Amino acid sequence: NCSEERRSTTCHHKAEVDVAACDSAGIPILRRSSGGGTVVQGPGILCYAVVLRTETDPALESITGANRYVLGRVAEAVSGSLGKEVRIQGDTDLTMGDRKFAGNAQRRKRQALLFHGSLLLDADLDRIRSLLPLPSRQPAYRAGRAHADFLVNLDLPAVAIRKALGDVWRTSGPMPSWPVARTTELVATKYRDEQWNRRW
Repeated sequence: NCSEERRSTTCHHKAEVDVAACDSAGIPILRRSSGGGTVVQGPGILCYAVVLRTETDPALESITGANRYVLGRVAEAVSGSLGKEVRIQGDTDLTMGDRKFAGNAQRRKRQALLFHGSLLLDADLDRIRSLLPLPSRQPAYRAGRAHADFLVNLDLPAVAIRKALGDVWRTSGPMPSWPVARTTELVATKYRDEQWNRRW
């Protein structure tokens, strides 16, 4: 859950982010190991992640199949909370009508995959517009629209979405245990390294 007063951008190429604007505002630019486009993180944005063994379902054996498998469940959770239809558009977007409220990405290994995304609940859309130029790659349904005309907030409380996601994934909360020491080591040696983050 990225609702605390911290902001960052995750980026793979400097053409996808306004570097000067981020530096001026003191907003770090971070790389991530999964694919997908540049994302602004901050208050009003709910982040989720699932780790799945690819052997559990044939759909998980391909990128496209995994997108449909995971996003179908996330769409079900959000649709139930909204009382409105949620659609999967592009490769990994979730939309309300023709406007995007969620982007997603995955990192695949031999036997498992990490799938994660962020949902706009009450995000500062003007801030997103000020930090990100139009992406170089756009899904057809975007039709060249500016961020202000393309993105939309769900205007739902994070607690409701967290519960709905927990219900569709049949979990009551975060993992009971996770590799804290290894995570701390990676953050210290890699993910906070400015040279790695800005290795365009």
